[in-house]
Amino acid sequence: MTEPNLYDMVVDELLERQRLVRAELRNRFKKTKPFRMEPLSNEEALYEYDTRGFEIFSDIVSKEGIDAAIAYRDRMENLKQRRIK
Repeated sequence: MTEPNLYDMVVDELLERQRLVRAELRNRFKKTKPFRMEPLSNEEALYEYDTRGFEIFSDIVSKEGIDAAIAYRDRMENLKQRRIK
């Protein structure tokens, strides 16, 4: 049996640490405003949803999971309904 390559082990360890740091940062800053960004108005958010909705939905699924993406879609659809009335 061959001995594991030292460089493979180092890269695996670095990738694991990077994953853990990202998860910790996501948990720490979940409810805070993004750095140097102003929140979108409802009109701007609906425009983004109408023009890039699927892309945004896919991005949320990959970063935060399907439940967060569904919540985003529901929030945008509710905004649409309120705007129509």
